[in-house]
Amino acid sequence: MQLLSLTTLKSRNTGGATWVQVHSKGRGEKFQNISTANIKIYKAHNPQVLKTATSKHPALAILPDVMAQYPDALIMNASGFNIKTGDITGFQINNGALFTNWGENKWAYEAFIINKDGSMTTHDSSTPASQILANGAEQSYSFGKISIKKGKIQENDGSVNWMIHSFIGNDKQNNLYLMISETNAGYENIMDQIKNLNLANLVLMDGGGSSQMGLNDQTIVPSQDNRQVGDFIVLK
Repeated sequence: MQLLSLTTLKSRNTGGATWVQVHSKGRGEKFQNISTANIKIYKAHNPQVLKTATSKHPALAILPDVMAQYPDALIMNASGFNIKTGDITGFQINNGALFTNWGENKWAYEAFIINKDGSMTTHDSSTPASQILANGAEQSYSFGKISIKKGKIQENDGSVNWMIHSFIGNDKQNNLYLMISETNAGYENIMDQIKNLNLANLVLMDGGGSSQMGLNDQTIVPSQDNRQVGDFIVLK
């Protein structure tokens, strides 16, 4: 397979955000609340997925703004951003186009990927952007560590600390999961509470005041400081 050069692949702006269809196996509710003692968890079956960030310097928004735009959706904050400049962090793809590559900032060397065919996976910076795009990547979400990869829980590197944290994951049936853990939930406790979900992949997203979640125009988890963020994942 011939890979395109980074110059060819890189885009300053990927255009208007569009939806990608995830195809889950079997039957299930569109959105199912399967929250545990310390984690808000929503499981999505066959959702369409939209990533709001389309450029390195996305428009910042709070959850109510995004819910007003997508009132019949499940919405959560996703990738992190530089709170001083507003620039998005990590490895960023939308609409199948790369707009922030590995190593362009000090944050995020791992990412959750949704492909054009609706399959989901994870990658780290050992895989070049050209290969990830050639494999069909449509969207990427990037901030923290991969917590579960190919069904195996990864060691805690300290990224999951006392703060509230957001996560994106999928299971082997290609259901998509959005999660926000409570303050002081703890890594081992979180992994124990979600072990029965048999997740294939789970990636840490932004946390603290950035964490916020809503469903059908109702707030589930409000931002602790009414924070504007640069990237949301939207499911319908």
